[in-house]
Amino acid sequence: MTTRTAHMPGGTVWFGAYAAACAAVFWEPLHALTQVALTSDTYSHILLIPFISLFLLWMERERLLKGLEPNHLSAGILLCGGVLAGAFARRAASISPGGDWLTLAILGFLCVIWAGFLFFYGSSVFKDALFPLLFLLLMVPLPGFLLDRFIEWLQVGSADVAEVIFRLSGTPVLRED
Repeated sequence: MTTRTAHMPGGTVWFGAYAAACAAVFWEPLHALTQVALTSDTYSHILLIPFISLFLLWMERERLLKGLEPNHLSAGILLCGGVLAGAFARRAASISPGGDWLTLAILGFLCVIWAGFLFFYGSSVFKDALFPLLFLLLMVPLPGFLLDRFIEWLQVGSADVAEVIFRLSGTPVLRED
């Protein structure tokens, strides 16, 4: 047995199987998310996020896998929240297919994945891996109303900065609204 396999507990294989089962259950929203990422410049980053998180976890695997103590209660609570969010999103999708159901569905998926991580690895490992796990939140598409507000805020902010730069450089500028 090599040193590398000695540090890889069987829980990693079980977590991988669990994550694959979760992906199968959440196939419809994950497929819709992939389509959104492939067709939208706003969300083109989404396809890279899981790979970056996995890479970050893999880089710290030696340190993370030392203190395994599964936390079944927290995992159960998070699992229930994820399942409820997924079910509510599925219901919302059937009522309003063009709505923002995908946001809730992907949040539900992430909660279910995090629940499995807590179940197989425990709260101390979850806390140590908090950045890569929370980094997955960048996969969640913003609801339309929130995205519109954010874009408007960025446009106004960039116009304000450009106006200040033009005025400081002595360039004449006319700004309306």
